[in-house]
Amino acid sequence: MISKKIWEAIREKAQTLEWAPLVWSTRIIPRHQFILWLTFWERLRTRDRINKYMNVLNTSCPLCNENEETMNHLFGSCNITLELWDRLAKSLKLLNFPNEWSEIKEVAVLKAKELGLQQTFSNADLEK
Repeated sequence: MISKKIWEAIREKAQTLEWAPLVWSTRIIPRHQFILWLTFWERLRTRDRINKYMNVLNTSCPLCNENEETMNHLFGSCNITLELWDRLAKSLKLLNFPNEWSEIKEVAVLKAKELGLQQTFSNADLEK
């Protein structure tokens, strides 16, 4: 027990990730966990990100072909995903669903807490 207290006193405290319980829930398929993890870190390979290091001829959204594929477009303003979000909002009994990725993350974390996924992790815990 003493060694645990010493370790807690000297170790570097990492940033707490409120969304980690949602991503690493045992209720989620591991393949989906990885995609969610990339999404919450905003590291999905959307066409705008790929275009930064490689020439992409068409950066438009493959779902709607209306705007550039970005995280905010893909998760917030694409007509196709807006329809999906609307269905999800109804199933979660939400009156409206946000249309910005940062707001969607906040709603997801709040809903995860309501569902009992209240345990929080830190970056250091996830790297083990």
